[in-house]
Amino acid sequence: MSARPIDPRRRPPHNPLMEARLASLETHTQHIVTNVGDLRADVRRLKSRIDSHFIILAGMVIASAVGLAGLIARGFHWL
Repeated sequence: MSARPIDPRRRPPHNPLMEARLASLETHTQHIVTNVGDLRADVRRLKSRIDSHFIILAGMVIASAVGLAGLIARGFHWL
């Protein structure tokens, strides 16, 4: 396939609907960018809440395991 040089005098065909379609795409793109920014902020907030809840949950599991081990030890008269 041979490369033809582009003739600078030749203009592309004009489509009057293209500008409206392009403006619509730009508007949608701006909304998408805004929504993605909002989602990132929400995920950051959730991540911090999940971290704090995980620490509380891990403490509860450890406390339950120690309590259960104490009950078992007491039941077998080890304590």
